[in-house]
Amino acid sequence: SSSTRACTTTCCCPPASPCTRSAPPPPTSASTPLAAGLLAAGVSPGAVLVFMLAGPATNLATIGMIQQELGKRVLVAYLTTIIVVAILMGYVTNWLVATFGFEVYQVAAQHHELSDGLLFQLSAGLLAILMLRNWLAPFMKKVTD
Repeated sequence: SSSTRACTTTCCCPPASPCTRSAPPPPTSASTPLAAGLLAAGVSPGAVLVFMLAGPATNLATIGMIQQELGKRVLVAYLTTIIVVAILMGYVTNWLVATFGFEVYQVAAQHHELSDGLLFQLSAGLLAILMLRNWLAPFMKKVTD
């Protein structure tokens, strides 16, 4: 869907015209459970941080878009910056964990027993009711019209 704000780039829209480019998708957090699993398996916190920082920033869609819109020179600078900063932050993270004695592995390996609780059951029931109501809303509107 297009927005009504004036376009601030010159790549696709004429100046001062409504922007037809959609906003970029929000970052996803699908790698978070994988990172927790890596920590629980004993992988260093710095290596997990490098994975979390560099993974989403270096996917093929992002690389292709940067190369197409900004050129190879900017792409090389982007990838170099991502790699250097991610690795540097990984070393800093490992140093902080070793220096201050954070218990990263025990926290990542904790298992929470929420699925058997009353709150979980009530939340699941409420979610099912709301989903059913949303699904049936078009049919109910036709019946009442």
